[in-house]
Amino acid sequence: MSIELALPAARQRPLMRALAWLASWRGVLVWAVASRIVVFVGASVVHLVRPHGYFPASTYGSLQNVLGAWDGRWYRMVAAQGYSLVPGHKSDAELTTMLFSKQDARRACIWVCVFPLGFVFSMAYPTSLVFAALALSMIFALRGRWLTAAVLVAVASLARPEGMFLALPLAALALSRRRELSGSARGRALAAVVAGPLAVAGFLVYLAVVFDNIRAWSTAEAAWGRSFRLGGILDAFAQLPADIRGHPWLVRDLGFLVAYLLLLAVAVRLRIGAAWIAAAALLVVLPLTSGTVESDGRFGMVGFAFYWPLARAIRKPWLERGLWVVSLGLLAWWTVALPLANP
Repeated sequence: MSIELALPAARQRPLMRALAWLASWRGVLVWAVASRIVVFVGASVVHLVRPHGYFPASTYGSLQNVLGAWDGRWYRMVAAQGYSLVPGHKSDAELTTMLFSKQDARRACIWVCVFPLGFVFSMAYPTSLVFAALALSMIFALRGRWLTAAVLVAVASLARPEGMFLALPLAALALSRRRELSGSARGRALAAVVAGPLAVAGFLVYLAVVFDNIRAWSTAEAAWGRSFRLGGILDAFAQLPADIRGHPWLVRDLGFLVAYLLLLAVAVRLRIGAAWIAAAALLVVLPLTSGTVESDGRFGMVGFAFYWPLARAIRKPWLERGLWVVSLGLLAWWTVALPLANP
């Protein structure tokens, strides 16, 4: 019996629209599912083998513990349960479609899915939440729903302070539409622009009130040998040879930093947009003020301007698919290597 005959007419349209959407995005969904299978199989290998690393073997007593390792332990102290979102979320696809084309959106989504560090999207980290909130915030801003965009960018900024960098694309959008916005709409647009920075400022006020130390967050980072200072970027590279000797996996983060900068250069040539490029650059450059390149690869994962050049510059199908497969292989390897390297 066909779907049309089996269901009442009132329910046929939503279901058919959903099926049509799934059919149109089936290529992206295949890569999304494949990438999560790779991550969970890799995490299962770690759980079963329990290799030696920075943590005792008991740390990997369950799949949840594997994906909740490293900073996930600290996030569990804040929240009773972690969260795990699937990359390639419809919000990312819709944002890219609104800014470029549907074909670019599909390719960008697949790059998000197979990104070599994409296992972080399935860990007890806020990365997936920040990614989705930032994408949705910009979508609502593009639709003129500025207050909703303000709430979402505030959520992203409270989850990770770098969420406030979306203020740059939001400001660029508001300026481009200033002539068509009414007075009240301009006020709402301004609210969206400042929501992220204000959310971070509010968190600092909270630290000052509760802990009597507005720099409590930075002070806590000192326990990991990180302290934010103006000369930190110079120190990060001056100390890099010694740091790599002690932690060889830092080569991975250095490689991603170089790759990100190259992608930004491509983004400039493709005229992706100065505000998006600046926001992405801040994601990977500002953390260097802590004096190390560690985790810089992860910090850049919420930068949309890193995925868009890949989607728009690589046009040969055989090359693109080959790179997706290679990236998927790296995703598998680095998932298995979780006990050895801090993401």
